[in-house]
Amino acid sequence: MKITWYGTASILLEAEGERILFDPFVQLPGGEHIFPPDTFIQEKHILITHGHVDHLLSVPAIQKSSKAAVYCTNQAAVTLKRFSGRRGQVVRIAPGDRINIGGIQITVLPGKHIRFDRRLVLEVLFRPRTYLRLQNSLYLAKMNHRFPENGETVMYQIEAEGKMILLMGSLALCDGVDYPRGTDLLVLPFQGSSRLVEAALPVIETLSPKNVLLDHFDDAFPPISSSIDTGEFVKRMAREWPDIKVMIPAAGIPIEMMDV
Repeated sequence: MKITWYGTASILLEAEGERILFDPFVQLPGGEHIFPPDTFIQEKHILITHGHVDHLLSVPAIQKSSKAAVYCTNQAAVTLKRFSGRRGQVVRIAPGDRINIGGIQITVLPGKHIRFDRRLVLEVLFRPRTYLRLQNSLYLAKMNHRFPENGETVMYQIEAEGKMILLMGSLALCDGVDYPRGTDLLVLPFQGSSRLVEAALPVIETLSPKNVLLDHFDDAFPPISSSIDTGEFVKRMAREWPDIKVMIPAAGIPIEMMDV
C-alpha cells in the first residue's frame, strides 16, 4: 500500500491493485506545489470529501479526460453538473454508505468543516499579498460562492491490506458520532484556523490513531491560503502523545504503508 500527497488535500491511495484519488486540485498560479492536470488523468476512481473550490474545482477537467467515476455528496454532485463535469459516472454518497473498489472497502463517515475564525479572516483581508495577487483574490472570491460546502463534509474509513485509514476532509469532527479509534493512519488536514494546534489536538485525543499524516498545510491558492509551520504541532504531539508518529509528506513522493 502506498500513499502519495500531491499538495492541498490531494491524496492518491494505491492498494489491492487499485488506485483511488481523493480531492484532486491543480493549484493556482503561485501555488507551492503545482502538479499539471495530466498528473491525475489516469485515475478511474475519485472520492471527494466536500464541495469547496480547493477540493472540487479541478474535477470537471480531470473527469473530462479520464472519464473517472466521482463519488461525492449531493451538493458536490450539483456543482459538478453546473460546471459540465459529468463526463463520467457521478455516484452520490452520504454518511453510512459503503463503497467497494476491488479489495478496498470504504465507509463514508459524517465529517464537519473547520470554522474560519475571525482572526484568520482579518489576517487574510489585511495582509499585503492579498492585493499583490489581486487576480487570484478576485477569482477565489467569485468561485467560493459557486462551490458551496452546504454542511456536507464527509470523511472516509478505508480498509485494505490489513490496514485501516481515516481520511478527513477538514479539521473538525461531528458531535455525538462514534468514530473508530486506533486506526493505523489518520490523514489530517492542517489549514483553516489561526489556532491550528488547538484545533488538531482534540481530534487526536478523540481518534487516538497510531500514525498521523498531515496534508493541506501548503500554500495552494495564494493569497488566501498560506504555508503553515507544522513545527509546533509536531512538538506538542511528541510531548503529549510520544507513541503517535507524525509524518509531514513531501509532495509527489510515495509513502509505503509497510513503514507505518
